[in-house]
Parts: sequence; C-alpha cells; structure tokens
Amino acid sequence: MATYNQNYESIILSGGNSFTLAELGDGHTATTVHNIFCVSGGTIQLQSMGGTGNGFTWTATPGQNIDIIVGSCTVVNGLFVGFRAKKSPGPYRL
Repeated sequence: MATYNQNYESIILSGGNSFTLAELGDGHTATTVHNIFCVSGGTIQLQSMGGTGNGFTWTATPGQNIDIIVGSCTVVNGLFVGFRAKKSPGPYRL
C-alpha cells in the first residue's frame, strides 16, 4: 500500500500579531502561505510577496478565504489560518 506525506501545512494567524516572510514560508511561491482562511471575523493587513506598494487591508467574515502569496501580514483582529505547501525532502514516492 502506498504512503505519502501530507500536502499542506497551516499557520495560525491570530489578532494583534505580525508575521514576516521568514515565518510564512521560505520565499518560494509554492512553500509560502498562498491561501488565508478566516476562522473568526476580523481584519488583516496583507502585503503580497514581491515588494512594497502591493499591500491592502482585508476585512473578512468566518468561512471566507483569499488567494494571495503573502510577503508579510499583520492581523488587526480576528483569527485566520494561512496554508502553504509542505516542504518534504525528496525523493517523492507514492
């Protein structure tokens, strides 16, 4: 029977905290947070990976999600979960 590793990791993004690129991933698009899911309604300030001037504020209600490759973020309030691909050591086998 084939076995494999889980595909994604989650990062809890809670109110009042800021997160840098180093905490959100390793700077590669696949293994950096690229989807954010709102657990408890709130506001999060998002900066996309790729430089300054690409930021915006997202106010979300529970159950909403957004696709963005995150360079950094600050959770003003609420609870969010960020998802990224799990970085597994190769070789990849089923």
